[in-house]
Amino acid sequence: MARQYPSKKHLLEIADAAEQWAKVVRENYPISGATFKENPALFGVPKTDTDLGNKVIKKRLDSILGATKKLDAAIPKPLDEIGDWPGEVGHAAMALAEVLVTALDLVRKVEPIPVAAVQASEWAAGVLREAAGQAIVKPKKSTVKGETRAKIIAALTKHHDYQNGSCLNWKPIGVNELTRLAGAKSSSSASDFFNSQYGEGDGKKKKNGHLRYRRICCRNHSLLIETLRALNGETTSSHIAGYGRNPPGEGSREDDE
Repeated sequence: MARQYPSKKHLLEIADAAEQWAKVVRENYPISGATFKENPALFGVPKTDTDLGNKVIKKRLDSILGATKKLDAAIPKPLDEIGDWPGEVGHAAMALAEVLVTALDLVRKVEPIPVAAVQASEWAAGVLREAAGQAIVKPKKSTVKGETRAKIIAALTKHHDYQNGSCLNWKPIGVNELTRLAGAKSSSSASDFFNSQYGEGDGKKKKNGHLRYRRICCRNHSLLIETLRALNGETTSSHIAGYGRNPPGEGSREDDE
């Protein structure tokens, strides 16, 4: 008889059940060998001498049993079939089966679950999800945007050779050059950065940021240092994101450099 390998859908169902089980355990049941961050429930066990405490404990136990039954239902039977699954997929599924046996026994005895069992469930979920071709974590747009900004700040700091409140290079950098130096995908990221930090106007309507930055480089070295200090987290400056109509030392914005 031909081996029946799991489908992508089935792998994801098992992975979801394993992740949910580990999450429920960490949030509702004591885990031996875990820290507070890993297992807040261990440090917040309700008192059993009150009706409210007993209700909370019963609710937590019900959630653990529910998640355990859901994981058990997701794992195919008989377990012999899992042994034929390819590579780490089979190992991961077998690890979950062993976790279930341990967990059910300990929950019935109301004893802590070993941290290794929870970690094994999380590891297995990652293996199964990866085998199904689904990324474990997809970066959020906001995270990517934040990383790009950090790279731009680092590139700008490097260009001006800024360190400990002093600069060795006062020459302004162009938008395209800053984009290249920061490794950003688009010059619009550098342009948006200049507008947000040096532009005139409010919110997303700020403009002329690069022009004003160049003027600061040429006319107001102390202000350039102050902005670089703030961008590198060395000080907090309320005027870094906008300097009124013109940065100190500037004339009207219509003036040419």
